Amino acid sequence: MNFIIFQALFVFICILSCAVYAQTVAPTTSPTTSPTASPTATPTMVPTATPTAGFPTYAPSNQVSSMFYFTSVILLNGVSASDLTDSDEQAIIVASAMTMGIPSNEVIITNYKTSLDNRRVRILRSDKDDVEKADLLTTTYVAYVGVKTSVLVNNTNQAQSLYDQYDAAFTAKAFNPYFTQAVATYSAPSLEQAYATEVTTAPYTYDNPDSADDGIKLSKGALAGVIIAVIFGLIFGFYCIYFCTEKAGGSDGIRENLLGSPINGDDHEGH
Repeated sequence: MNFIIFQALFVFICILSCAVYAQTVAPTTSPTTSPTASPTATPTMVPTATPTAGFPTYAPSNQVSSMFYFTSVILLNGVSASDLTDSDEQAIIVASAMTMGIPSNEVIITNYKTSLDNRRVRILRSDKDDVEKADLLTTTYVAYVGVKTSVLVNNTNQAQSLYDQYDAAFTAKAFNPYFTQAVATYSAPSLEQAYATEVTTAPYTYDNPDSADDGIKLSKGALAGVIIAVIFGLIFGFYCIYFCTEKAGGSDGIRENLLGSPINGDDHEGH
């Protein structure tokens, strides 16, 4: 009876180990002909506004996990609306990226704040001896736009070098020509009369996710190997216990048959 239970346990553990291993099969090196069960992950990179420099590589470049990011505040004068439209945001993002010479997908707008800027303008018109005076009250906004730039890097030295380069390039004087071009391209009427008077950049932050976790990371295949090894170790242990138990019971039965009496000396009768 014990042997039957052991066999059933052995079959169950083998089926379980096969199921675990089946879930960790590595993907094929080439695309399969049949469709996948679920949609594949969408690309994380968006097309740049302008073609990037250089030639395409023959193979995918190595993916780096480290990045650095910094926030800049652009002070815009002459904004005609208190809120930004999608076209306005896109124009600011593209102009910021072009100023620093980076892809636009590395720049996002983090915050936007406006304040009223009321100005009274006096217009003088002379018609012969008559002079007509008129006061015109104009209402515009001063906008503070926070933009965040995030760039993938290999190490801190590269981060520092790129930050110094971007910080030196990202000025109001360099920003305005690109900004005027982007406003016309993306049809942002509320920014047609706007211009930057100041750009302030905060210190950068270096982010390396790999350094935060120094533990050993196992792949799915390695984890499956560990699980299977543990399962077969348990099977071997149960088998050893069962074998030793059966062997001990068999030896006692043989000795009893040969001697014709129990093994325990207390059961012998004296003569």
